[in-house]
Amino acid sequence: MPHLVPDISTLASEASLSPIALGELRTDQYRAHDIILWHLEQTLADQHPHPLRMIIYGEGGTGKSKVIQTVTESFAAKGVKFMLVKTAYTGVAASLIDGKTTH
Repeated sequence: MPHLVPDISTLASEASLSPIALGELRTDQYRAHDIILWHLEQTLADQHPHPLRMIIYGEGGTGKSKVIQTVTESFAAKGVKFMLVKTAYTGVAASLIDGKTTH
């Protein structure tokens, strides 16, 4: 009889991606990073900006996950990584950014 439930020990896990240096970001990637960090700095300065809800989109291989990991590194450098919520539509994408899947 076929085994219907996959053996979890054989499932491949996706490792999260590493951030890249700010100088290596393309112009559009840097702009996204800059918007997010400006908003963070305003928040930390108690300026009460409106909530930032940003979607970084593009085809596979365009660097979305790298930008998100670079933003994560910037939050961590400021000691506020807990303030960043990262989500993705698929489990693989979520694991690449150390995020959660949206439902």
